[in-house]
Amino acid sequence: MDVLKYKFYLNQNVEALTGFYFSPEYYFRKFNINIDASQSDLMDIYSNDNTPIDYPTNNYELDGDIKINTISFNFGHQWIRDWFSIDVYMGLAHYSLQYDFEEEVGYSENDEDDTEQMWLPRMGLNLGVAF
Repeated sequence: MDVLKYKFYLNQNVEALTGFYFSPEYYFRKFNINIDASQSDLMDIYSNDNTPIDYPTNNYELDGDIKINTISFNFGHQWIRDWFSIDVYMGLAHYSLQYDFEEEVGYSENDEDDTEQMWLPRMGLNLGVAF
């Protein structure tokens, strides 16, 4: 997980890093997926689903990855009391979900890749130690 964030404080006491702020943020995360299953594993799954079962092979493999990119524009407030820090923010975020899968069933392969994009609200709470 990678996060790039910078806070622009709106009050006069910028050195204290407290008060209201505006913050653009970039967030990135990548997940890898690997599944290997035998015919007995698949029969167990499909028998509970009442789906007609047609098994061309004993092996099933799924490899892929999912990437999430988020760009958000946040407005928040940070408090520092003695050694404790509280940061509350809310904003609007653009989420981009990209996935790429390769499925192998016996000798046949299926590839699927797509991108989903959406705007959603974003809220957060960070607790920390101030030093």
